[in-house]
Amino acid sequence: MREITKEEREKLEKLASELNAYEAQAEVLRQQISALSRTISEHLTTLDALKTLKNVSPETEVLVPLGSGCFVHARLKGNNKVVYTVGAGVMFEKSFDEVISLVEEKVKNLQEAIQKTQKELERVGSRAEEIRPQLEELLRKARG
Repeated sequence: MREITKEEREKLEKLASELNAYEAQAEVLRQQISALSRTISEHLTTLDALKTLKNVSPETEVLVPLGSGCFVHARLKGNNKVVYTVGAGVMFEKSFDEVISLVEEKVKNLQEAIQKTQKELERVGSRAEEIRPQLEELLRKARG
């Protein structure tokens, strides 16, 4: 087995460290894409519900989900307003059309965020693939 030079060892360590960092960053980006995708799915489900309820007559009985597979029966008091939260406990009453537009805009923004994150993931992946052959060559040299 051939001894590698100090410079080669330092380069090997540096490249290995960079590759590990890029792989960790890629995993974080994949998790972000997954979370954004789940959020889009939730928003699309909300859009379907809003569009359906918009055309339901008042006093219609509906099932309201509580979570964990639990529902309660309820009657619509009126179907011309939706209570919409903007965050920090602040809520507004808005028309169905206004809320549908707001949710559609959120979906569009989330889709753009996924595209940006995917581009970053591609950049990180490309850089990792550039480093990998250099690292493998140094490892081959070290093994003789």
